[in-house]
Amino acid sequence: MWRVLRRPAELLALCGLAVTQPMLDTFGAAPETFTAADASAADIVVFALVLALGPALALWALELLVGLISAPAARWLHRGLLGALLAATVAIALHRSDALAPAVGLAIGVAAGVGLAWIYRYGAVRQWLAVLAVTPVLFVAVFLTASPAADLMASVEPVAAVAPPPTGAERSAVLVVFDEFPLEVLLDASGSIDADLYPNLAALAADGTWFRNATSVATVTSVAVPAMLTGRYPPDDPRTPVATDYPENLFTLLGDTYRLEVEEQVTSLCPIAICAPIPPAESADGGDAGAAPWVDLLVEAAGAWRTLLVDPDATGPVVIAEEVTAAPATAVDAARADAVELGGAPMYRVDAFDDLLASIEPDEEPTLHFLHLQLPHAPYRFLPTGQAYQSIDADGGLLANVGTRGPDEYETTSTRQRLALQAGYVDRLVGDLVQRLRDTGLYEDTALVVTSDHGVGLEPGQGKRPLFDEAVDPSIYADLLWVPLLVKAPGMAAGRVDDRNAMIIDVMPTIADVLGVEIPWEVDGLSLAQRNAVRANNIKVFNRTATNSDVGSFDVAIHQARLIDGDEHFAQMLARNLDATVRRGNERYPLYDITDGGELIGEPAGPMLVDATTGLDAQLPEVAALRDYRADAAYVPVRVTGELLGAPSADPVLLAVVVDGVVAGVAPTYRGAFADHVIDVMLPPELVQPGEHDVGVYVVDGPAGARALWPVPIR
Repeated sequence: MWRVLRRPAELLALCGLAVTQPMLDTFGAAPETFTAADASAADIVVFALVLALGPALALWALELLVGLISAPAARWLHRGLLGALLAATVAIALHRSDALAPAVGLAIGVAAGVGLAWIYRYGAVRQWLAVLAVTPVLFVAVFLTASPAADLMASVEPVAAVAPPPTGAERSAVLVVFDEFPLEVLLDASGSIDADLYPNLAALAADGTWFRNATSVATVTSVAVPAMLTGRYPPDDPRTPVATDYPENLFTLLGDTYRLEVEEQVTSLCPIAICAPIPPAESADGGDAGAAPWVDLLVEAAGAWRTLLVDPDATGPVVIAEEVTAAPATAVDAARADAVELGGAPMYRVDAFDDLLASIEPDEEPTLHFLHLQLPHAPYRFLPTGQAYQSIDADGGLLANVGTRGPDEYETTSTRQRLALQAGYVDRLVGDLVQRLRDTGLYEDTALVVTSDHGVGLEPGQGKRPLFDEAVDPSIYADLLWVPLLVKAPGMAAGRVDDRNAMIIDVMPTIADVLGVEIPWEVDGLSLAQRNAVRANNIKVFNRTATNSDVGSFDVAIHQARLIDGDEHFAQMLARNLDATVRRGNERYPLYDITDGGELIGEPAGPMLVDATTGLDAQLPEVAALRDYRADAAYVPVRVTGELLGAPSADPVLLAVVVDGVVAGVAPTYRGAFADHVIDVMLPPELVQPGEHDVGVYVVDGPAGARALWPVPIR
């Protein structure tokens, strides 16, 4: 019997070292991967068992097939496979240690594999391999019991000491948490929400209380959202954003007495016992639309293993969990069908908002509706209508807000403009939510909270988000920490702007208070429903968090809490309102008037044209999409990008894009990382309708009221 089982046992031993151990170690340290995939405990167990047994069984089957043709060939194949597996084991171990250059580690691994194939004829070597056959069992046991992912196997029940909903005043609550949403992008010069650009958010503020001085307490979602839902400051020790690490949260508080309709992204704080995973959508033929989570996870593991073996400098299976973005469906544009996934599960799920609306029902029992939606999170690609103007991979895609912004002021102004446009889409969604509540007759009695987990740095030359342990310059505190917080609930003042010191840790206590539910644990947050609940000063508290991502894990280091002067940075935030971006010189297209010459947008170009040459050329790689704008195009071609060639100096050149004889966009060139004259112009969609278009680029010359347009050939 042993002669029959010896070969599969040897394959099992080395597959355990080459595949099972590194993959279970990698994925065990990244529980967010399983969270993103909506993996159940059974999925996790199957994933581990297939990683432990699957590779060895597949290779053994290959040997058996070869043995049917030639027994000697099968024996030599066995030696070769063992050598290859040892080579992979050594190379991956050296790559993960960062001790040697990748090429050197691979060479040493190959040498070790050749050596094993050579000495395999010795009985001691074969005995050594037989002993190692038990290692996959040990690796699986450690993964399922001692890794960070093992927390997902545990069951968390609702908190026992919960008061029932108040009799006679039973009501639902809706909590929508947006992502990477700096408050300043909503404000006009008076410090109010700009009602012309964001009518739905302004209307909600008029119906409820707007806590204008609300701030986040952390700089990444996996720490900020747990703080919000537990009512506590971030812990000193890093934790996984799952229910077993944060068992006392809003979901477990209400789980015994409220129906829960929960859609989380990045976190998994609602236990399966009270929040069953949403079933997969059905395909047109009636079957499930996607594979089982464990299948998608295995596909992800295959890619991660290849990365470890041949490209160890890559960041991992895809990217850190927070930055994974995808838009699986869209109300107005096919671009939301884009798919970038982690562990087979899309994030940045715009269609999740449709699920939220559908979950709100007339005459429903008391329900908590929760949605974390990764908007207006970068990449910026949506217009206020919900149409997408570029793919999800543009501007660095998932990592668009990692690193430092360029030093050019216009580049950052352009980013603020596109963030404001995407925030317009958020405003539209909020309007849809309010309308759904009105249509179901629930609006007046429902507690509705709209907020965000954190903001994003928007200053030239400064960091965007401190994801990888970068320093956080105080100049971005106003952008990074101040977030929208709007609360509309029975008993709370309507139309009130409340500037007391509020933080996102106040959200959970406030919801519990308006629902009449007592919190059976200590919290750091206050109930903002109580006008006399105030902090002693306007000192803000936040934890800088950093990701130590090796191969796609979300290993977060939480630094010591910082205390900052809320008065100083609140004033700075108010000063960075939309009027610092929008010039207000073009009433028809205000969000497109962000630079000198913006008043020309929408004006006929003919009277300003000059019949001359400039010696310049505009290189616009994607102008063809604008010239022939098809009605079925996935993207609205309203962003014109490229490079200006032939300029005599690095000084900015003010350009106009003219479509069918009308000035459709104006912007200066700026010095980017790879070009001295980057072209980046947004065009109002009203001026770019489907059809064939005549497109021209011109240098804008002269003062306001006496502009001249000098033609620039397009390459």
